[in-house]
Amino acid sequence: MKKKIVSVLVICSIPLAGIITALLTHYFWVREQTVVYFDDEVKFDLSQLPYKGTDKAIVEIVSVFDPMCHYCDSLNLVLDSVASVYGSHIKLYEKPVALLNKQSGLLTRTLLVASRHDVYHDMIKEVFRIASYAKEIKPKKLQDSIMVSVNKLGLDKNEFKEMMNSKEIKQKIKKQKSEAQKYGIRSIPLVFINGYIMWGFLPFEKYSDVIEKFITEKGVVLKKISESGENIETDG
Repeated sequence: MKKKIVSVLVICSIPLAGIITALLTHYFWVREQTVVYFDDEVKFDLSQLPYKGTDKAIVEIVSVFDPMCHYCDSLNLVLDSVASVYGSHIKLYEKPVALLNKQSGLLTRTLLVASRHDVYHDMIKEVFRIASYAKEIKPKKLQDSIMVSVNKLGLDKNEFKEMMNSKEIKQKIKKQKSEAQKYGIRSIPLVFINGYIMWGFLPFEKYSDVIEKFITEKGVVLKKISESGENIETDG
């Protein structure tokens, strides 16, 4: 029987939104203590998506995020630290999926085009910056902001815009939405670590515990870099 990711629906358009959000947040943080394994059923299309780390890594991490998600922005910073510390052991993908609103779709298309170039991870930073005010401006202004970032990263604005509106990118967006529906993904961010799923924005230690578990189970010498930049080796 196919398993599905249980989603949490946050309702924010009614008077009791604050209470409901608080209750769901408490529920979310309790639930994240339980890690679920999906027996390799979750297979995302990661083609043409740049990654951080090494190709033949012991640990594969897939972060599923929406550019308009504030917690996804915070998680991106945590995953930067994960990549810095465990870079020699992991392969980290950051997969954008448009789930929240129209702005999500436009910013996700931006990232899909950027993934064809060597500026993908820089564009993620740019997109989260733009997302912080995207709802407050008109679509034309949003597109202009995107083009400013495109130019900042040294890409051709006309070629980039043409690719954003191409059939290929639009089909990619549809495929992503189909994947989300297939696996029942309605809440983000989500992080998959070798098939384990971790809900929500969690502290660095939650991810490092799971990563080190996989590394040590393989009997590999754990090599990581401390916050001070010191190399650390631990027998597996």
